[in-house]
Amino acid sequence: MHRFLPLLQDSDLDVKRAALLMVNTAVHHNLSTVEEHLGTVVIPALIETLQIKLERTVDLGPFKHRVDDNMPLRKISLTCLETILDTAPDRLDVASLTQVMPIVLADKDELKSQAHQILAKLCVHSPALVVGVVEQLIAPLTKTIAKKPVVKDEGVCASATGPEAERALELVRSGVRAVLAVSAIEDIAQINRKWADFAEKVRKDEFTSEIVLAIEAERALDMY
Repeated sequence: MHRFLPLLQDSDLDVKRAALLMVNTAVHHNLSTVEEHLGTVVIPALIETLQIKLERTVDLGPFKHRVDDNMPLRKISLTCLETILDTAPDRLDVASLTQVMPIVLADKDELKSQAHQILAKLCVHSPALVVGVVEQLIAPLTKTIAKKPVVKDEGVCASATGPEAERALELVRSGVRAVLAVSAIEDIAQINRKWADFAEKVRKDEFTSEIVLAIEAERALDMY
């Protein structure tokens, strides 16, 4: 395995992607093959990948489109880190992962739901570390849950419908779940007033308050 791990730093994105997939498979199905390298090679490479953006502009004639070539690799890295958190949490550099969570929460929508799941797990596994960055979580979470799925018809805003609207709504739900997970940390409201005020706004907002109630009702049912 040690012969393949340097490929996590390869300049060829396809090679690096294959290496990331290989490591994720190893962690999930045969941890012993990679366990001794997690702290020294694997996790530092995953954390580094999460912070790299390779954006370029593609000219499509009448308009231009921004592409981030490293986005798929960030997604795989996030998946791999979540797998490690689930299967070998004592091997994970939780402090480093927690420090980059504000960056990941502000990433592309395709990564946000998974980032929210990881944040919720970190709140249970290492709540003190989450508290240490909690104020940095407010801005990206605010931006996510503010994305109400609406359309404009003759200048009038109305609720949007269809697959895109459902995906947008699910992302908002995911963000609200993350807010509730952080808010469940013991004494968080007393520890950080800014977070307490933010969480209270989420609970009282006309749009997100309904989502909060629905999530809490689901959790209540799960307890029975």
